[in-house]
Amino acid sequence: MTTSEETIALLESHQKRPNFIVGLDLYLDLVHQYKKVRCKVNVHGWYHDDFFIVDAPMINAQEVELRTNEFVTVRFILDGVVYAFNTTLLRKVVAPTRLWLLSYPTIMETKTLRKHSRLQTLIPVSIDGFEEKALIIDLSSGGALVDCANWQSLPDLQEIKMSFNLPNGKEVLDLPAQVKNIIKNESIKQFGVSFSSSENEQGRAIKEFIDALPNRPPSPCHQQQV
Repeated sequence: MTTSEETIALLESHQKRPNFIVGLDLYLDLVHQYKKVRCKVNVHGWYHDDFFIVDAPMINAQEVELRTNEFVTVRFILDGVVYAFNTTLLRKVVAPTRLWLLSYPTIMETKTLRKHSRLQTLIPVSIDGFEEKALIIDLSSGGALVDCANWQSLPDLQEIKMSFNLPNGKEVLDLPAQVKNIIKNESIKQFGVSFSSSENEQGRAIKEFIDALPNRPPSPCHQQQV
């Protein structure tokens, strides 16, 4: 496989990644004994476009009463975005642990909590003192999300310097950044960074590149097909 083919395959794998991760906190709004309740559960897995699996929601140590095909509203926050969607109960699992299978969402409402618009990218990046290959997969004028195999060696809040070329050809050298969020999941090797300054020449170059794109991100609150 050529380098370009590898890049395309990696981009496609990121595009197909669902908006769930194992262990993600979800909040279910439903009706239990004629009362509206909200329960916190965790994601255990999913089958794309079919169903996803969560803990059976409990109230006072008892499983919430809900019949098959009844509606549930789900809300969660992931990577600075609030998601909300309606789903239905497909099946309950009792043993070896109590789980619910819910229908996979087809439409989601989203609302960003971020100050800066973010752009999905695949930009190779060099990190000072770090030999492993890394990719910027999410870029904004205020920070980035980096995919890197050896993320375990980066302590939270560490100051780093990043160098990369923007798709418009402009070079960004030794951009100061701070590690803000390490995703501690063996299947997702990523960490977030916050740029120390967006007012210097390099920060302005990133902002100008994002602002010049013809297809700007959607408004802070919108609906999207999944």
